[in-house]
Parts: sequence; structure tokens; C-alpha cells
Amino acid sequence: MSDEVIEVSFSELAEYLQGLTAGTYRLQINNILSNNIGKSSTSGTLGYIINHNTPPDVYLNLANTRLPNDITSMSGCFSGCKSLTTVPNIPDSVTDMSYCFSECSSLTTVPNIPKSVTDMSYCFSWCSSLTTVPNIPDSVTDMSDCFLGCKSLTTVPNIPDSVTNMSYCFRSCTSLTTVPNI
Repeated sequence: MSDEVIEVSFSELAEYLQGLTAGTYRLQINNILSNNIGKSSTSGTLGYIINHNTPPDVYLNLANTRLPNDITSMSGCFSGCKSLTTVPNIPDSVTDMSYCFSECSSLTTVPNIPKSVTDMSYCFSWCSSLTTVPNIPDSVTDMSDCFLGCKSLTTVPNIPDSVTNMSYCFRSCTSLTTVPNI
């Protein structure tokens, strides 16, 4: 992996990704608008572009990418983005992270979760390369299936008292060595 950060405009992202060869790339995607963040199954969204234009054996580190500060929902926005190893910081305005990183099988690390988030259902489900996660804020109420199938996850933070739904939260987390206080 090169330490070089490559700047790419959102409008040119699909074409840029199609031209990549095997390796890991640190991208700073510029000019992302709020309407570019949506379910990865929706044409024209950031997740859709990543899912449909990234060649096999190409991995993306988006730590230098900034998401719009006015989005409230990231539900399903990176779902199925198997090429992501690192994702952008999550804006403080976000409340819904359901299915946000679901099936991001190459994801190894995630940024802090904002104190505004309430829904983390299925958020990291089937992120099979994820080994640790940040603290869960006190605002979260739904963590159902949150870590389902995270087979590399070894530790998780304590679960706040605010969480009212944890059904199947740690199902198939076969590498957990410590369990959180609940």
C-alpha cells in the first residue's frame, strides 16, 4: 500500500476505479454531496459506485474522504462494499447507521461512532475482517444483529444502558475472547 493519498472528484470516481489494478489505494474523494449518500443499491450513490466499479483485488482506504456534515442517515450506504478496508469519519449529524457497513468483508477498522447515533442494527454484520470496534455511544438503542458474523472480532466495548434491542448482536462471532458488560 502506498502512503500517497490520491484525490478523485466524486463525478470521476467510477471511471477512476475502473482503471485500477490489484492493490490498496488511499483515496480522498472530493465533492461528495448529501444526495450521493444513500443505500448502496441505489444508482449514483457512493456505495453503488464503489460496488459496481471496483475491480477484483483492489482495496480502498477512504480515511481521507470527508462525508457531508448534514447527512442523518447512512443506512446501507456502504453495504456490500467488499473492497473497503478503512472508511471515512462519520459525521456528527448521523442518527441511523443500520446496515451501514454490512458485508464489508475487507473492513479492518472503523472510526468513532458519533454521539447522535441511535440505530446500529446490522451495522457491521458480516464484516469478517473486523477485529475491534470503537466505543458505543450512550445514544444507541438498537444493536440487533450489529456484529452478526464478525468472525475476526476479538473484543467489543461495553454496551451502554440505553440499548434496548441486542437480538443476535454477537451471533457467529467465533473469535470473541472477552464479552462486554451488558
